[in-house]
Amino acid sequence: MLTDGEHCVEAKGFKAVIFFVALYLVALGSGCVKPNMVAYGGDQFDQDNPKQLKKLSTYFNAAYFAFSLGELISLTILVWVQTHSGMDVGFGVSAAVMAMGLISLICGTLYYRNKPPQGSILTPIAQVPIFNHSSFFNIITSVSPSFIIFFRRASFFY
Repeated sequence: MLTDGEHCVEAKGFKAVIFFVALYLVALGSGCVKPNMVAYGGDQFDQDNPKQLKKLSTYFNAAYFAFSLGELISLTILVWVQTHSGMDVGFGVSAAVMAMGLISLICGTLYYRNKPPQGSILTPIAQVPIFNHSSFFNIITSVSPSFIIFFRRASFFY
């Protein structure tokens, strides 16, 4: 919305379309791309190699640092650009940066380590509630005199 003195002017037509498309793309990027990029990046390392395991830890630290830095920049510099140059310029800068990120992701496609799909996607999803139920059942059925043993069995992530 633009301000015309004390009144707000509603965005209509093409500007409204651009605004809502940008909002949906931001939601798509936050909900789909970001978590999957971290997991896909983690798959690029060989977990049997100790040197690769060290690099994997470094990768996760760098990835979350980059995400946090991007949020800091978007909440400070991009807001400043939007308030001084307009929302269209702010969304344009944001779209340009996202396009550069997408281009760099696509350019590295030949170098990615792709794992072929194995089994059903529903199997690991179904294993989570079954594992939690069996762990909870072990807590209830096992009577232990020691609190430590009870605590060990009560841990769902043990």
